Amino acid sequence: MKLKLKKEKWLDKLSSIREAGMGYQFVDITLKDGRIMRKAVVYNSETIELRPRYESVSEDDIAQIEEAR
Repeated sequence: MKLKLKKEKWLDKLSSIREAGMGYQFVDITLKDGRIMRKAVVYNSETIELRPRYESVSEDDIAQIEEAR
């Protein structure tokens, strides 16, 4: 499932993170409930590819996005 981000703060943050390849990035996403999605794939700095166990996550559940370690 894909989650398209709309909030300006996430779009600004993602555009400051380097691309891993043409049009995609790997990021670590911390959720407000403390879970961390490690090495999530983001396309074009705006669409997150959600793994099956995170399919219920919405943009409002995101606390932080960082470049994957």
